[in-house]
Amino acid sequence: MKESTKYEINAAASLVITAAIIIVCVMICHQHNAKWDLTKNRENTLSPQSCELVKNLNKKVTATVFTDDSAKRKRIDSLLSLYKAQGKNFDYRFYEPNKNPKKASEYGVTADPCIYLETDGSKRERISEATEEKITNSMARLLVTKGKTIYLLAGHGELSADDPGSIKSLALLKDSLEKEIYTVKTLVLKETGRIPDDAAIIAVIGPRAKMFPKEVKLLEDYMAKGGKTLWLTGSDFPEENRGIFDKYGFSMLKGHIVDKTATMLGADPSITIILTAANSEITKGFESLKNMYVMPLCGAFRFEKSVEGTTVIPVLSTSADCSLSVKDPKDDAKDGVYAAGLTIERPIKGSEETEKAVVLGSSLMAAKEVVGQGENLNLLLNSAAWLAEEKNLIAIRPKDEATEPLEMTRAESSQFFFNTVIAMPFFILAVWFSLKAAKKLTKAAGLRK
Repeated sequence: MKESTKYEINAAASLVITAAIIIVCVMICHQHNAKWDLTKNRENTLSPQSCELVKNLNKKVTATVFTDDSAKRKRIDSLLSLYKAQGKNFDYRFYEPNKNPKKASEYGVTADPCIYLETDGSKRERISEATEEKITNSMARLLVTKGKTIYLLAGHGELSADDPGSIKSLALLKDSLEKEIYTVKTLVLKETGRIPDDAAIIAVIGPRAKMFPKEVKLLEDYMAKGGKTLWLTGSDFPEENRGIFDKYGFSMLKGHIVDKTATMLGADPSITIILTAANSEITKGFESLKNMYVMPLCGAFRFEKSVEGTTVIPVLSTSADCSLSVKDPKDDAKDGVYAAGLTIERPIKGSEETEKAVVLGSSLMAAKEVVGQGENLNLLLNSAAWLAEEKNLIAIRPKDEATEPLEMTRAESSQFFFNTVIAMPFFILAVWFSLKAAKKLTKAAGLRK
């Protein structure tokens, strides 16, 4: 046998074996329901936070679903199966209300579908919309022993949630907080003269008038005992009250940050656009290269010294193309990078409590017209979760609803399988043999000449 013939036989055998391997592998995957998530926002894949929550469940959680609609059942089953695959403590079951009226009455079913999450302790959460956001957030609430109260400081020109029509309203932020585990109330210290006992977090958002010394003392005492505070300052933060941060080793600079990046993006340079964030608890789960925080009239912070027992972490920093609207004679640095947000932790001596604070340079980032931009809302909700020590709530947020799933009928799926698994490999073999035959004919014709 000629060497060329042996080579051609070996090559053909290799192709046949390769094609056979591909066919067998794909058929195995098809038989075992292997999945590839081809949706635009990975609709068929749970977020890392949801996976972590289910994996760490320390008690049994069961989802009870009521629906008479087979299409809805299929979609919900597909979603809940993703949860079940993540941990042994999650399970689910289906009931048809029309066939199980007693069970539907027991749960108080009023819509189709109705989903109930419940624990062994009979605590129950009702969900009317089967989305990852709703299910994961409901599960997180289910695991919380009690709700937390956030007090919005008032009486000094702070941003308020009381006027939903105002562009500076905190109504959207308040609504988002209340959808989780929080109750949001207003606190006027000059009227109450005390910090309420149920205060999980005191939020100071954009005061324009100075606080009275007695108010400052109440806040400092609350913080020194392990209190949790959220500060959204801005360039209008009263000069007289900036000393409240001195004991942590940093100070606020005068004026606001002027950002050239904002100009390139078509925004006013008084709006600081932060595109990256440090890896921290309040930015947990964010994609490092896809962040954007929109912070109008943002103040800057300067670190003066390290304070023993106090951990201050800068979590938001500007780009290098920034400057300050007011030059500080003490500031030797030229235009460059500025800290625009930080977290503070300080264990209380002789106690198990830890003082925590989140300080962000812009109060307007929480306003109705801005809070929905970029990662602003996620950052604020994560800050609340970190301060309230509810780690299960950190970074559990809705996905982009714009999806482009690949949908096929059964016939289309079978045709796709036949074309890719069977027809394509044999087509490739046929083309190869045709090329080889053409090559032989050409060679033979050349010899005859």
